[in-house]
Amino acid sequence: MSEKEEVRANARQVAFLALRAVLRGAFADVALDRLLQQFALKGSDRRLATELVYGSIRRQRTLDALIDQLGKKKAQDQPPDLRLILHLGLYQLRYLNQIPVSAAVDTAVELSKQNGLSGLAGFVNGLLRQYVRLAEGTQPGETAAISIRKDTIQCAEQCAEAIALDPLGSPQMIQSAAWQSCIATPIGLSKFG
Repeated sequence: MSEKEEVRANARQVAFLALRAVLRGAFADVALDRLLQQFALKGSDRRLATELVYGSIRRQRTLDALIDQLGKKKAQDQPPDLRLILHLGLYQLRYLNQIPVSAAVDTAVELSKQNGLSGLAGFVNGLLRQYVRLAEGTQPGETAAISIRKDTIQCAEQCAEAIALDPLGSPQMIQSAAWQSCIATPIGLSKFG
């Protein structure tokens, strides 16, 4: 069977396949273009697949920091395909407000099942639902530890953005508000400093 026959063509599956190809050394634009030509996606699905691929790559450090905070294992220790699926789910939840929470979580769970990770579908569901609870602040009996975790996630995102803008750490980057807030947060220092 060809890859086209094995998988149901949808924007998230195409994005996953493109990210997998990038992980294996392909250029993102080449991998995505090849898959968009291979699968007949409608205009809106093509746009979603493109946003998911480029957004997940652009926010990889932030998404890894979220996985580090929410999971028992660090992002780097997760199986590569699981990590990509979590990136796609977390990216939708965090950055794509037009996608309903239930759709983002359910499609990530389905991605895990479609790509040989059925045994980890519950983990994907649990981690993404945990993020949703923390992001919405609806955790019953919210404690200071959860507030610290939220601050750490925000700090990680600011640090990742500052580093992405200036990976060599110029004096301007070090003086930036994002970097200063990151080093001023003790948990940020222990985690990312």
